Amino acid sequence: MKKYIAILIFVFLTILVAVNSVYATVKAPSVSVSYSNETAGSVDVTLTWDDYGSGVYHADWSDSMLSDGSGLDYNNIDSAITTATGKKTVTKTGLTKFKNYYFRVVHDDGSIQAVSEVRVFPVDTGNARKTNEYGHGNFNSNTAMCGYCHSNHASLKEQLIQQATYYQLCKLCHGTASTQSKYDVEGGRVTVAGGATVPSLAGPFVDGVTSKHDSDDSSPGWGPTVIPGSDPSKTLSLTCLSCHVSHGGTNDNYRLLRKNIYIDDARTESLKTINIDFEAYAITPTAVSGEQLYMVKGNTEFCSSCHLNYDDGNARETGRDSRLTTSEAVYRHPTTVGSSVYSIFGSDGSKDFSPSSWGLLPLQYNALEAKEGLTDKRTSVVCSTCHFAHGTTKQFNVESGENKYILRLDNYGTCQSCHKK
Repeated sequence: MKKYIAILIFVFLTILVAVNSVYATVKAPSVSVSYSNETAGSVDVTLTWDDYGSGVYHADWSDSMLSDGSGLDYNNIDSAITTATGKKTVTKTGLTKFKNYYFRVVHDDGSIQAVSEVRVFPVDTGNARKTNEYGHGNFNSNTAMCGYCHSNHASLKEQLIQQATYYQLCKLCHGTASTQSKYDVEGGRVTVAGGATVPSLAGPFVDGVTSKHDSDDSSPGWGPTVIPGSDPSKTLSLTCLSCHVSHGGTNDNYRLLRKNIYIDDARTESLKTINIDFEAYAITPTAVSGEQLYMVKGNTEFCSSCHLNYDDGNARETGRDSRLTTSEAVYRHPTTVGSSVYSIFGSDGSKDFSPSSWGLLPLQYNALEAKEGLTDKRTSVVCSTCHFAHGTTKQFNVESGENKYILRLDNYGTCQSCHKK
């Protein structure tokens, strides 16, 4: 009997080792990024990583989308070189500054578990920080970036954070007065080549804002607020970290948006929605152009984690509303997204994310066409079709006279952009 038990244990351990070996070959590697050979308009980008187990990996790059909008149009980079320390490295030369690039390191067997995705936004730094330009992840082992946010001995907030509030910390790189990032989140601007700026995709927090998500935890009036379109008992003390994570990792969500959303103060860990796969891409066709946004999935799921009523119901079917009695129901504009390209086209065919009144937003859902087997246009309308994520300078001064909807166009201009009544 002992002999059979020993054999069974041996077989089990053999299987366990084999499973671990297979797992090791498909583990996503940790990738760091460095910059070199910076010129007036270009820079070289080097990726470095460790192969796991007996796995062999290669690097791809992209700055554009597939024609159907379902993902990035990746192309292989030349074979990686093994360094003296055993790491793998590959360099993409001559990248244009201020453009958005995407890289991935993929196991040669194509296993999705072995993909590490990296975003690169080369800016015109002109100093040593170009080797550590992305402050949220993909660091080299000798990075100097940690000290920009943390201090071992003189921090003003828990987690050894340099500033007293999250909003102040984020402004160090993303404030209107900062030059540390091409993204001015506070002012809602993006820097392009030559130092010019264009409107961002998310809108501003300051400078003429008429409505916004109030994430400024350094403001005297900041505090818990009721969440529109949700259970009145649900409140949220909103900060930058309510929606974003600070440190990047393997297969991050678009814009470092959280996969797990919490209602009430995040420190209470009152989990509301988990595992949100928010996939989208900001493409810059040239160094001087603004960004074009391609939504693939997750926009509505992310927003409705807090505004939980707004993803239920459509123009022909009723949905729930936690603010009403159980006998009442409401119709809502459908909001979802699939594998269609999401972008705004101007009358001249150009793409514009701060459209004028004639801008053409994606078409609305037509239930009758869907029942007849025709195109279901729900994949083209999401929350950010009509609303900015951060704030707006647009006015909504009809009926209630309140500017509180973070709209992309004045009043009902967003509706007219599609429906033309």
